[in-house]
Amino acid sequence: MLYFVGLGLSSKDISLKALDVLKRADRIYVDNYTSLFMNSDFKVVLSEYVDQAKVSFVDREFLEGEDYRRILKEAALRDIVIAVIGDPFIATTHIFIRIEAEKAGIPTKVIHAPSILSAGISATGLQAYKFGKSATIVFPEEEFFSTYPYEVLYDNLLRGLHTFFFLDIKVERSRLMRVEDALKLLLRMEEFENKGIIDLGALGIGLGRIGSDNE
Repeated sequence: MLYFVGLGLSSKDISLKALDVLKRADRIYVDNYTSLFMNSDFKVVLSEYVDQAKVSFVDREFLEGEDYRRILKEAALRDIVIAVIGDPFIATTHIFIRIEAEKAGIPTKVIHAPSILSAGISATGLQAYKFGKSATIVFPEEEFFSTYPYEVLYDNLLRGLHTFFFLDIKVERSRLMRVEDALKLLLRMEEFENKGIIDLGALGIGLGRIGSDNE
């Protein structure tokens, strides 16, 4: 059996159902690249309830590369868990692994948990059904600057819908994008696209540390 276990947005969000699965699992692979918080309080909680000998913290290359096949081989014989900050299937990589498991005849089960998408929309006070497509604002690279978030925002505005932006994270560099950084990038995108949808007077809501005691 292959379990996909959501850990929520803080260590206090871990459900009794999730803990039960984690305790019984033969092996646990913890997604260690979608949140810096995995390096702090989540590890403390996991160490209290789970035998650390069966826990592996894995990076993006492991889950998105060929190593996921190792997980499938193990899940064909034992109870294996992929544990994820938030909800397991907000990240498409984990959906792919589940599909591959089902193709191989390996049963799967999902333990859902609060995600930044559901909690974030709730925190804005805006109506969920008025949100359109979401996008991630990523850090520019030396030869790459994505204006895709701008395109998503433009299309949503044409339809009278709100846009939810995820902000980039570089776990290997311990780097989190701030709301201020994201706004500067959106203004830079406006300079490139010049459709007149973003200026210093544009209204937006910035969210940070959602789910924590100091959100």
